[in-house]
Amino acid sequence: MEWTRERGYSLNNQEALEGLMAVGIAITTPDGSVLGSLDVSGPPYHLSEERIVSALRETGSDIEREIASRYGTE
Repeated sequence: MEWTRERGYSLNNQEALEGLMAVGIAITTPDGSVLGSLDVSGPPYHLSEERIVSALRETGSDIEREIASRYGTE
């Protein structure tokens, strides 16, 4: 958990199941509460940790901005 908090994403690189990699981020509300998560999983030979993390963070930011705009706290 500490590793995940420090980096801002979770990573499971074939730890739970051989041949499966998963990367995830938290989706938060404007006050910092965790609302949900966003993740991608697939075979590690098709995934790049750096590219997936970047895409998840970009998409997560878009979702968080939308949440903030709906509640008037952008």
